Amino acid sequence: MSYLQYQKSILTGLSVLGFYLVWGVMYRNGSFDLMLRAAWTATYEDGRYLSKSYTGIFAVDFPVQILVVFFDGLLGTSDPAPYLMLVELVATLLVINVMTLVEGSRVRAVKELRFPALWQYGWNCAGVAVFLPIWVLLYLGQGSAGNSELPLNVSTALPTTTLWLMASTTPLLLPALCGATPGQIHIGVICFFLTPPLYAIALRIGRFVVARGFSVRNPVEVSYKLAGVVSAVVHLLVLYRIFGGDENQGLSLGRVYVPDPSAVQSPAMLTEGALLFIQYDYVVTGVVIILLGMQLLSVEAKTSGWMSEIGVFVLLFVVAGPGAGLAYALFCKERRLGEGMIGKSKRV
Repeated sequence: MSYLQYQKSILTGLSVLGFYLVWGVMYRNGSFDLMLRAAWTATYEDGRYLSKSYTGIFAVDFPVQILVVFFDGLLGTSDPAPYLMLVELVATLLVINVMTLVEGSRVRAVKELRFPALWQYGWNCAGVAVFLPIWVLLYLGQGSAGNSELPLNVSTALPTTTLWLMASTTPLLLPALCGATPGQIHIGVICFFLTPPLYAIALRIGRFVVARGFSVRNPVEVSYKLAGVVSAVVHLLVLYRIFGGDENQGLSLGRVYVPDPSAVQSPAMLTEGALLFIQYDYVVTGVVIILLGMQLLSVEAKTSGWMSEIGVFVLLFVVAGPGAGLAYALFCKERRLGEGMIGKSKRV
């Protein structure tokens, strides 16, 4: 079995494991049932009420209520640990979403990768731990198609689209940070889940900006730099809040990052269940990023600089977070693709 085949087997196993860790564990500890009951009755375990209708269509309203109940457990609590873990995961997803947009836009990309908004809905609604291994499996399975060129009108608009992806997280994260009411937080959650289909608008804005002369060289590399820097800064700010905040509030690395199934108990079962969900999400995502990063660098880097690139990737992963590490690996891939294109043009 080749190294790539070995990785594919691991990724398949990780997707199954991820489903069990986020959904199976949530079902077993009772928080899944409590979440459904809260959505069905529009009443939280602490007696607070939830809006019963958003559109008047049950098939739409009930899934929305489930999402609102889940994220209320992370955003509507005085405990800062769930919020910090969510911020960390969202910052990592920023890089992942840029990656899915880039790779899904390649000329010879397989059809399953051509719908980045659907993939974003997949991990936003059902867990990164479930869908990211599947995405990476498809990406690695397409072979050289992953190195095909990007349409010019897409690549030039990518930096603007990356800025849009950053801005699209504010409805989810900003209200709770600013001390908004539960109702305002819930509206923010709903607005966040409306943003993925707006990729097309962001791309149009990007093309308009480029048409006005505001273009950059190597826009794909710039996009990965932007996403990687933001992800790294957010990761370091989370660490600062854990270790250097004025009010520690019982924070520690273990409390924020390490899954603790025994913590899922009343009266904070919804909060602890949701926190455990995204902690497992983050752990599995980190493992997938390591596998993908190593594969990208080992395939693309056949020169003597390979080990140094691996070293930088590992260092960034550990110090600046998995999002920064992934952004670096993707940046290296794009840089080598660009060098290959230049070499071909010179030979012609």
